[in-house]
Amino acid sequence: MRILAIETATWLASVAVADGERIVAERDQLTQGRHAAVLLPAIRDVLGSAGLTVRDLDLIGVSVGPGSFTGLRVGLSVAKTLGYAAGIRVVGVPTLEALAYAAPNDSASIVAALDARKGELYAAAFRREGGALRMVLEEQLVEAPVLLGKLPRPCTIIGDATETYGNWFREQLGSRVTVLPFPEWGPRARIVAQLAAARAQESESMPDEPRYLRPPEAQVHRAKVA
Repeated sequence: MRILAIETATWLASVAVADGERIVAERDQLTQGRHAAVLLPAIRDVLGSAGLTVRDLDLIGVSVGPGSFTGLRVGLSVAKTLGYAAGIRVVGVPTLEALAYAAPNDSASIVAALDARKGELYAAAFRREGGALRMVLEEQLVEAPVLLGKLPRPCTIIGDATETYGNWFREQLGSRVTVLPFPEWGPRARIVAQLAAARAQESESMPDEPRYLRPPEAQVHRAKVA
């Protein structure tokens, strides 16, 4: 199965082409908030490197959140447009799950955490069971001190929240936490491809909107005006 995978939930955009379990081409690029300008050239690059066109694909996998509002909108829009134009199924992959699978294989308990700004994080926790991860703390929008009380210990924390909260977690948990630096450790399209292939066997429909967990600012503003 030939899969195009798209990950734009953070300011690190990641695109990959997989053929079965083999990653044929991939590209990671810092967006600096310019997801729309970066994504399409990156897709052209990986497809060209793989010697494929969109119509040669069997599936498109895309990270659906939570994460950057702009990045998620761009990624989902591009995935659905390409899928519709080429008649290819599009499968959504939860961002925090894909992020957790990017952690080292020797991490028994993994906390996937993204900076949601305003003193909050998007977070979920997973426990490794064999080669799979089982969610033990459902994805949520949470303040850092509240999350601290819910964390499994010891644990490994991965995601862009480590840029803001990494030192704080180390101060609070000491040797009971491993904090992975971002973007060296972040969500990757190669993981999205693997999870999309597995989810393609299910009947789950593609969401119309990203999984924000928090209403977009424009929606909040309209509600206040109303």
